[in-house]
Amino acid sequence: MVGAKKRTAISRHENGNRQPDLETALAYEILFQDETKKLFPGLYARVQGKVKARLVELAGKLREKARQKKRAFLLAKLARLEAKVSEAAPAV
Repeated sequence: MVGAKKRTAISRHENGNRQPDLETALAYEILFQDETKKLFPGLYARVQGKVKARLVELAGKLREKARQKKRAFLLAKLARLEAKVSEAAPAV
């Protein structure tokens, strides 16, 4: 049903030993009628951490290089993005 050729692949996904590709993760979401971030909370947390780190890095670069007026606008936009990323954290 999820497109895996072997049952061992599904077992590896369940145990967290292997990350499913996007199509397989969405298939699990459809089958179990639950959000992907709840089905794979460890993977979600890793990706969320990477996105947050990139936001911090980008904010630092903007602080250094952007003109004052434009910088304030862009930093406010980054703050909203960071808030959305934090809101999207799964309840575990």
